[in-house]
Amino acid sequence: MGRAAALATALVARLLVPAAPALSAGPVTYGIETIETWLTAPNGNQLYTRLVQPLPGLYPGQRFPALVAIPGGTGAGAPLANLIPYRNLAASGFVLVVFNPEGRGNGSAGNLQSEGTEDCNGFAHQDDLKAVVEYAAALPNVDAANIGVETSSLGIAIGAGAVGRYPNLPVAYLVDQEGPHDNRVITFYDAGHETAVCGHWSTVTDPSPENVAFWAEREAVRYIGAYPGRYLRMQAEVDHAQNPGYFRHGIEMVDAATRPQFGGTGAAAWTRMNGSDIGNVVNTVYPLDQPSRYPTWVSGRLADHPGLGIAYDREMAAVSTSFLSGKKLSVSDRSGDPAKRKIAVKSTDPSIGSTPADHPSAPTVSGGFLEIINPVTGETDAFSLPAARWTGDGTPAGSRGYTYRDTGLVAGPCKKIRIANGKHLQASCKGAQIGFSLDEPSQGSLGITLTLGAGNRYCMSFGGMILRDEPNRFTAKDAPAPAACP
Repeated sequence: MGRAAALATALVARLLVPAAPALSAGPVTYGIETIETWLTAPNGNQLYTRLVQPLPGLYPGQRFPALVAIPGGTGAGAPLANLIPYRNLAASGFVLVVFNPEGRGNGSAGNLQSEGTEDCNGFAHQDDLKAVVEYAAALPNVDAANIGVETSSLGIAIGAGAVGRYPNLPVAYLVDQEGPHDNRVITFYDAGHETAVCGHWSTVTDPSPENVAFWAEREAVRYIGAYPGRYLRMQAEVDHAQNPGYFRHGIEMVDAATRPQFGGTGAAAWTRMNGSDIGNVVNTVYPLDQPSRYPTWVSGRLADHPGLGIAYDREMAAVSTSFLSGKKLSVSDRSGDPAKRKIAVKSTDPSIGSTPADHPSAPTVSGGFLEIINPVTGETDAFSLPAARWTGDGTPAGSRGYTYRDTGLVAGPCKKIRIANGKHLQASCKGAQIGFSLDEPSQGSLGITLTLGAGNRYCMSFGGMILRDEPNRFTAKDAPAPAACP
């Protein structure tokens, strides 16, 4: 095993093996089973795959969130099914899927060797993950809308490569545990003790076309920007493999994943550095040359927080997506004057609900954002809704819903948002901070999504009863709940 693989494998062990008393990743309520199967990779090779899941015979008809876990370095993934934290996760209502990428596995029980040759987390291994995700999505006991991928260290090359190259894969979220994002980090060039990984030095040391092409397949930062799901980066003050205080890889990954309207260059529906327990604002980019604007890191090392990755997996999987019927949407862009732009939306769907105010994903803790989307043209705009401007309604706070107020439009264009549990959702935004224009001949349909922290997402699509659809004005009402978010 090379130095990079050894370091990453050690990280997996430190993160996932609990100290006494045994780590509990949540309530253990389901009887579980471990099964093994062989999947066919896109190139025809057979992949050794293991599942840990609630016993289907005991829970007929139930669908569970699924997690595909990728180890660090160039390690085999199938043995992860033996680790207690992952088994506890399955026992609390998850389907865990792990596999050995092509050429990996030592032939022992639970670690059989997959066909093919070692690809050092390149395109072939990324395609293997694609096949595994598609397999998981087709399982009758898996909620195909709630499949996550968790990667450790160099495993991000497989994870980001797959979800970025295949953005239509049903991967709702990606949890990245301190992944090295380019060849300088992977080979420890930036750490000052460069090591050849998979027989390759950094492109600084070896700028040959062959070496550049090799690393082009394995640099996660090249691909994360095309991923449309939710991306959470885990980063501690002291990285598991890099020098203390080194954050370039974490910052550049978040910045590359975050959407342009939030200052990034990516397509992710949602990004955050670390989980809600840390309190960093969602959809935020960080200038590498301004440490004063850096996010809050996990204290010490990730290894000092056993089970944190599992906790973040749970947090990401706990997102509740509600497909709401829409009472009315009115969008105006009078004469193309940004100062006169307005957006007003209302839903009276009885399924509207929210989390308690003390929940880490409540808007009073984690904030949120409102987004308007044209599903035909792809034009979007999103407005940040910081936690400080939310208040919980009722006693206890949040029991009746939440209200967002910004009468001076200091934090963005949204003046007021009201979520009344079981009754209605209303939002009113206006002014030049709205970047969404209506300069096309018509819109066809428009979508609205409201995301609160990492906990609740509400989606509406107005394309049914359209009252006005012309340059500078769109009005629609009585829209049925959509089958998917726009």
